[in-house]
Amino acid sequence: KAGADYEQTLRQVAANTGMARDEADTMRHSIEELGAKSGVALDRLAEAYLHVSNFGFKAAEAQEVLKVSTSAALGTGADASKVAVPAV
Repeated sequence: KAGADYEQTLRQVAANTGMARDEADTMRHSIEELGAKSGVALDRLAEAYLHVSNFGFKAAEAQEVLKVSTSAALGTGADASKVAVPAV
């Protein structure tokens, strides 16, 4: 289920933001790299990216907000997908 949620959320982010395929591939790579480094589930990171992009952050800015919010979540034990919202 988490894998399906991850894929669906990535498609939703791409559709909501009008990302080109190469931008979506970059987003996917960024999320997967952050997941490997942090141990946070990919579906949670994708959901966090969706929240960040809904606030109008694009590409590199969104990735930076996601990195900072993931670090904050790990430091506090919070859900990474929810920490992204107050971080913006």
